[in-house]
Amino acid sequence: MSQRHTLRLGGATAFAGGVLTFVGNILHPREPGQLDSAANLFDVVVRNHMWAADHVAITIGLALLLHGFYGVTQSIRNDPGAAWAHFAWHMAVIGVLLGLALMLTEAVAVTSLAHAWKGSLGGEKDLLLAAGNAVFELSLTFSVGGMLFLFGAAPVLYGVAMLTSSTEYGAWTGWIGVLFGLIGLTAALIQVMTGESWLAFYVLFPIASIAVTLWITYLGYRMWRIAANATA
Repeated sequence: MSQRHTLRLGGATAFAGGVLTFVGNILHPREPGQLDSAANLFDVVVRNHMWAADHVAITIGLALLLHGFYGVTQSIRNDPGAAWAHFAWHMAVIGVLLGLALMLTEAVAVTSLAHAWKGSLGGEKDLLLAAGNAVFELSLTFSVGGMLFLFGAAPVLYGVAMLTSSTEYGAWTGWIGVLFGLIGLTAALIQVMTGESWLAFYVLFPIASIAVTLWITYLGYRMWRIAANATA
């Protein structure tokens, strides 16, 4: 594929994926006590009828963002920025895969268990809650991984790539990646060290995820513009 087509496709997927992920992130329920136990999470799920649809939208958005990150990587061609961009690409792949695992787990397994738990009684309810606790812990693990790699390490490293040798993106674009990526890294580290954190989940992570999503959406627009001057 030519550089022009690579950047156009990367720009389109970054923009579309960014919009889908942003909307899904804004609509995603965040209620007090949601992370305290599987029972609390189940209660949130059964009361939010858009839970599964919201997670499917974010899943599609993340899948599109993966190619968007690839486009950003291909758009930075001068060393040492190109080397940093390839490093960032590996972080983005890990982060997107963890994010997809989280979204699909919550859209399918958590939704099914929550509704089954709501309609059950006695011992069956206890068994479903035990299964829910296992899935709940797995979801938390995927969530922290997404914070660490997708909304932390990847934007920081892409920001460094843009600051070191990229002529395609302004310095301010690189600094935004570094700044909000560091916020995402901080949220992930707090979550890892404390097990659960109101500050990380309800403050730092929403700031980082929304800002990074808007950032990659803008990069999609920039890639589309860059493609006009790229070789066919």
